[in-house]
Amino acid sequence: MRAAAAVAVALWSAVGLVGCRRSTEVVLPTVPTTVALLPTTTSPLSASLAEDSLPTIPNASTTTTRVALQPGPVTLTGLVSGPDGPIAGATVHIERIVGDQVASQDVVSAKNGRYTAARIEGGRLRVRAWRVPDVAGTQNVVVFASGTTTLDLKVKRFGGTDVQWAIAPRNPTVGQLVNLVVQLSTTAVGADGLAGIEPLSGVGVSLTPLGVLQPAVLEPRLSDADGRALFTLACNAVGSSAIDVALATGEQAHLDPPPCAPLPTTTTAAAGPGDIAPATAPATVVAVARAPTVVPPVISLVPVPVVSTTLPPP
Repeated sequence: MRAAAAVAVALWSAVGLVGCRRSTEVVLPTVPTTVALLPTTTSPLSASLAEDSLPTIPNASTTTTRVALQPGPVTLTGLVSGPDGPIAGATVHIERIVGDQVASQDVVSAKNGRYTAARIEGGRLRVRAWRVPDVAGTQNVVVFASGTTTLDLKVKRFGGTDVQWAIAPRNPTVGQLVNLVVQLSTTAVGADGLAGIEPLSGVGVSLTPLGVLQPAVLEPRLSDADGRALFTLACNAVGSSAIDVALATGEQAHLDPPPCAPLPTTTTAAAGPGDIAPATAPATVVAVARAPTVVPPVISLVPVPVVSTTLPPP
């Protein structure tokens, strides 16, 4: 986002797919470039085996060795599942932690979502799962493994299109031109298992006006490198407005911009005793004309729900 493009606008809460939320004015926080992992959780199996509970050996010497994960007597197995059930083809990343040293191994879940890491060393293992580009676990799980240990992993689905919008000026009046910015983004899982927010560029964006706020040019726009499409609209009359957004991906969103307000008015004072009336008396109410003004793009965005007409990824 560019500092030169900063114009403060209000943020109206989005309408949910299955209901409505009350509108509130808030400041949109900066969107992180990656979705950080939540704090590590510990399996109950390791509750009584904390490293800091081990006794100290007096007069012992320290020998540095390279930690290994294989071969060993332990099998780690489990199910990778998401909101829609078992996840096939997920990468399960296993790390064996000894002091400040780490050895790791990756295995892949089968069609039924199950994974198995055989003949590995036991002890404290840190595990998480993901699949590029659509699912990832949002936390590491630590387990103390011995023999055959079962550890099921939950992942969250990412992807789809996020639509946000902003308009300036915030309270347009009749005759004004306003800027509407529609921003498209998605959240994708990378090869490192982290989910990052990415702009969607080159996507066709079309508007269907449903009220008094009308586009100056009614033609589709392509989103730029930042995922933004800029439209100029005009307040043609006093009243509310609504806009349907159609994307070239087949997805749709609905916007509820602020209404167009009437022009400000001024009232002339009545002539007092002895005042000489001008040759041409002004009207009692005089409208203050305002030239149309194009404002720069805005930076505060409003999230809105997106209705997809396509099937979700497998």
